[in-house]
Amino acid sequence: MKSSTKIIIGIGIATTASAAVAVILSEKAVKKFGHAKKRCLLKKFVHTKLDGNEKILDVVNEMSDEDVDVIVRFMDKVKDGRKKISVYGDTAKEATEKIKEAFLQFIGGTE
Repeated sequence: MKSSTKIIIGIGIATTASAAVAVILSEKAVKKFGHAKKRCLLKKFVHTKLDGNEKILDVVNEMSDEDVDVIVRFMDKVKDGRKKISVYGDTAKEATEKIKEAFLQFIGGTE
């Protein structure tokens, strides 16, 4: 095998290895950034809704990334539930108004 072929193969292997390392490191960086963003969101929640309670902030700082993920997912589910409740509330309110109008018409029609 020619030495130029060996050099090209070596460069190809080195390029492939460095690309694989770059992909792995970028995935880790994205995960780390995502965890930091969620932790910041949780701290912001503590500041706004719980008056910046220092004990709770200490607990948030001590939590693992998985624990923070679980709490943030729970908070998202609560938000979704509130949105659904408000939609159902509007629908129930409209239905109540329709029933009230129909009832008043029925009472008024029998007189």
